[in-house]
Amino acid sequence: MDVGELLSYKPDKPEVIVKRRQEEEDGEPAIKKRKGGNPVAPLSLPLQEENEQDTAVQNTDEVEAGPMDETNVKKMLLQFEKKAYRNQEMRIKFPDLPEKFMESELELNDIIQQMHVIATVPELYHILVELNTVRSFLQLLSHDNTDIAIAVVDLMQELTDVDTLNESEENATALIDAMLEGQVTAMLVQNLERLDESVKEESDGVHNTLAIIENIAEFRPEICGEAAQQGLLQWLLKRIKGEKIITELCYKVLNHAMTGVDGVDNSQKFVDILGLRTIFPLFMKTPKSSKAGPASDELEEHICSIIGSLLRHCHGTQRQRLLSKFTENDHEKVERLMELHFKYLDKVRHCDDQIEREKMRLKQQGEDVDDDMEDEFYLKRLDSGLFTLQLIDYIMLEVCASGASSIKSRVMQILNMRGGSIKVIRGIMREYAGNIGDAKDSAAREAEQSRIIQLVDKF
Repeated sequence: MDVGELLSYKPDKPEVIVKRRQEEEDGEPAIKKRKGGNPVAPLSLPLQEENEQDTAVQNTDEVEAGPMDETNVKKMLLQFEKKAYRNQEMRIKFPDLPEKFMESELELNDIIQQMHVIATVPELYHILVELNTVRSFLQLLSHDNTDIAIAVVDLMQELTDVDTLNESEENATALIDAMLEGQVTAMLVQNLERLDESVKEESDGVHNTLAIIENIAEFRPEICGEAAQQGLLQWLLKRIKGEKIITELCYKVLNHAMTGVDGVDNSQKFVDILGLRTIFPLFMKTPKSSKAGPASDELEEHICSIIGSLLRHCHGTQRQRLLSKFTENDHEKVERLMELHFKYLDKVRHCDDQIEREKMRLKQQGEDVDDDMEDEFYLKRLDSGLFTLQLIDYIMLEVCASGASSIKSRVMQILNMRGGSIKVIRGIMREYAGNIGDAKDSAAREAEQSRIIQLVDKF
């Protein structure tokens, strides 16, 4: 694969079907260009083209007070389309006179803020699709005024909140499908490229953009590969390489993109675009936590999960490049792996002691520990570091089984020096295998469980 071609890849902009106003008597459209030279495409007015059933709505577009029903949503969308079109019209007519189009811009921003109420009625999301409002949202992501683009991002983030989507799955599916059809990830990434994170509002815009992608990926995991192809993976790597504050959401999105069966292509691509040069320095030295960033334990969890996904999905030359990292500089990454193993093993043991004391207390009070309580205790162990420990030990088993023999020798040496136990590691991984997998796909779950048990037996 040509790395240069991958790094220079830019997603195609989605085709925009627009309705032009003819401003000259000879019928030739006058197309104004923005500073970058790209033509400004006026927003469509889909509501003005609706059938007679919407005539009453068009005649009186004032949203009535009270609960949001279908009529009020349509009225609000009509206001939005009118104000968006008016703003585009004024910008084309007076491109160098902000005072001429500023009022229309403020009105557009106001209606976008008012539209947040639509997130309270997900059962009416189908109207956003039927009236092509989603297409208008996507067009506004490239608005010359980043404040407008950020306002739309904020709205889309609220509309795609996972809890909200799950309230009306059928309508949520229609909304997500419309966004994906408009290449939402490509449009969001293009907007990300121009945002300045030193400005609080634009930094919030970055956070909300990543939240949109995470929401869509959680609702529709299979889009992760498509998202990577539309420039997301390159942007995430560039962000992690930079000196900017690295948000947990950034890692979560990258982690999500590489998890599960849908992460195979993304994992291969991650190695191809030199992602190993980014992730392993972070593995060796976890960035310090800050007030604006996530805790170091959370970062270590995401980083270990990403490396685990790479080991699970990569094959051929990409896998060899990955395994070779663990022999570099006299096996320094193996030593770091073992350091993390003992760190999280101590955390889990401390949690186990607390759970045992709690069980003893319940027993003294004559209460039984039922299955539901055992599940709660297991979740507590996961939150206390067991999940990260499982990821670390999974990496250990993978590199010992597939890497150079010197890797396993170094692992054994460190275990002996620090009083570690192979039996403990095997027990952790057997427990991991017993709880892994997608409940919806029993065949895939059983195959992965079998693969992990084979790694345990080889260790």
